[in-house]
Amino acid sequence: MAERALITLAQDAEDASSGLRVFRDSLPRNATQITGVIGEFFAISASLRQLDSAEGDPRFQPSFYRIREDIGLLCRSLQTTVGDVFAMFARSRDRSRQMVWEDLQHKMDQDEGEGLLERLRCYRGVLLALFDVVVGRRPSSLVELRRQLANLAAAQGVPSSSSGQSTPRPPAARPQSRIHDILTSPVTESVDWNYERPPPFAPDPPLQSPTFTSSSSATLRSSQTSYSNEHALSGPTVHWAQHIFTGTNPVTPFRHCIEDQSECYGFIDLTSIPRTAQDGFVLALELPFDSERLWLRVYWRPTDDRTRVLIMTKASNGLDRHYCVPLLSLKIIRHQTCLKLCRARQDGRYDLWAKLNFATYERMVLVYCTLAAMKRQDHRGVSHPMLLDAFELSTRDGLGERECFAGAIEHGDMRHALRLFRDRASGGVRLEASAKRGPMQDVPIWTAFVTKYADDRDWPQYEGRGMVSLAAVRPAPYVFLPRYEPARNRAGEYVLQFTTSEDGKQFVEVWAAL
Repeated sequence: MAERALITLAQDAEDASSGLRVFRDSLPRNATQITGVIGEFFAISASLRQLDSAEGDPRFQPSFYRIREDIGLLCRSLQTTVGDVFAMFARSRDRSRQMVWEDLQHKMDQDEGEGLLERLRCYRGVLLALFDVVVGRRPSSLVELRRQLANLAAAQGVPSSSSGQSTPRPPAARPQSRIHDILTSPVTESVDWNYERPPPFAPDPPLQSPTFTSSSSATLRSSQTSYSNEHALSGPTVHWAQHIFTGTNPVTPFRHCIEDQSECYGFIDLTSIPRTAQDGFVLALELPFDSERLWLRVYWRPTDDRTRVLIMTKASNGLDRHYCVPLLSLKIIRHQTCLKLCRARQDGRYDLWAKLNFATYERMVLVYCTLAAMKRQDHRGVSHPMLLDAFELSTRDGLGERECFAGAIEHGDMRHALRLFRDRASGGVRLEASAKRGPMQDVPIWTAFVTKYADDRDWPQYEGRGMVSLAAVRPAPYVFLPRYEPARNRAGEYVLQFTTSEDGKQFVEVWAAL
């Protein structure tokens, strides 16, 4: 295999992911599907980098001969797919994005028999299985995944061995990402996030959902697709959460992941998806866990910002299991590398409703902040202090986030609490701004992952009068509030306008001591 070929292909996958963000923003009807494609490209990039690290690890390198042919075929097929995406970018210069997107889908679906999202899931499944082989595990799905990959490669005209001619990749056309519907300065209503909405028109589901009453022979993925197309994705409504999980976030793995699985312990309710659609909710967020063994969905109703959490999995006999509760009824608690979604009890204790396991710090933070913000944006408000979520991802064992700095910053009429966290379990570093006052106090507004700048003492510059400029923030901060963008100066740098000079100077000093 060519020197660092896996890293080069990982970078190509990241470039494809970045370019697709422009398509997602301008094609609202396809936004959820494109968001899934973006996430898969990024997951593939992470898996390729993981395999590259394993190839250079003396513990695993001797076993690499077991997967060399498989990884070679996958890379040739994936390179062809990435080349098709780059060619679509190039065609969009003189054609509409809707047209070139539909052309690509037709080519892949009709001519090659495997849609873009489906083939990316196949690639990722193969990569995960190959990594299992290298580290000594025996993935049961590898035979079927090999067959699926071979069929795809044959349909693409990709040679089965490296001795054949590989398909050349078109030159990459990498469009710049855009931000839609963002104000450069905050609006007055954003101080308490109190927007006027029409009155609600449907009740939320009962606290205890009906028990299991029916079964389905469809696969989990096919049932997701059918429900999504018929109900959740109708109309052009795009929630801000779909701009969070684009697959472009950094990846800082936890040093010691617990050997646990994501699970839900609620009451099974197979009517939850159609009922949620009938009540006016649309799909705002969909995320896989444990290699797609469990899916988390969050539904949102635009009329009153109500949210429902739906978890989908399968029983050992293959039957679907769906669980659904209002997000307002859950408290989110971190336990090691898991997020526990808990129901409050009258005696002051909690019952575990579901747990979500994470391999990386950033993904945990984004899920936590997204759920915490959506929960507080619900117009009904949190009914009891026991259900309020903490502003930091701490743990009882002391391996969670440590607050390194806290101060107050201003942006127009808004005053925010600015905190700097370092995670003990991963070493990840992030900034977070949350509401300083009002009914949304401590609810996250934005967070920025800045681990890669932690060794640069000069990354923040004190400009005077409480102003601190940041040399670079890539990727850009993740914003959990619609129509808002963190403050920048005329040079385009993100800035922190502290309310006092002392706070600004102290932030720079704390950063230098990290």
